[in-house]
Amino acid sequence: QKSKHCKTHRPRKLLFSDLNRSLDHSLIQSRAPDFSQPLELLKACHEKIRFHLDLLIRLCEYLKTNTEDTEAYKTSRQVYRYFSSSAKLHHQDEDEDLFPVLLSKPDISAEARYLIIHLQQEHTSLNEQWQTFENILLKNNLNRLPDMLEDALLLQKNYEQHIEHENRVVLPEAGKLLKEHEIKLLGRAMQSRRQQAPNPENG
Repeated sequence: QKSKHCKTHRPRKLLFSDLNRSLDHSLIQSRAPDFSQPLELLKACHEKIRFHLDLLIRLCEYLKTNTEDTEAYKTSRQVYRYFSSSAKLHHQDEDEDLFPVLLSKPDISAEARYLIIHLQQEHTSLNEQWQTFENILLKNNLNRLPDMLEDALLLQKNYEQHIEHENRVVLPEAGKLLKEHEIKLLGRAMQSRRQQAPNPENG
């Protein structure tokens, strides 16, 4: 039985190039942050996650009524590269650097402390959800994607809730509690993690 949510999505032309230009323009307009602004960079990464989830959903929709053409394969590689590299690094930024320093603060709010513990657990479940798509995209088995639209929508829903908690509570809390030297250490750790990774984006 198809979900009501799924019925609201109809196959549409991908226009991936237009989406990419839109993302680039928004980042330029907002003067995309760098590692000297790690909290702002983490928030910008959330927008990239949203963007690539939209690409994944559009790809599933597209393949319901279209063949596996060059545009579909190009998009599948873009989604695969982002979630298999940059998104995982983003989770590590939070789990290994941001969250521990926040949890060490005696004056952290009860809400932030509670959320961080659950957000760490959600990183594991989000990675597991992505793993299903990762194996399919790695092997170019795009013929399976039309039947995975609901899975993609669920991944988007779970990420959206996750991101909302981080943007609304955790990042503002970090902005209040982290000292200047801790902000610098966070930025350096994030930069170092990407220097050691193969061809990652900043976010």
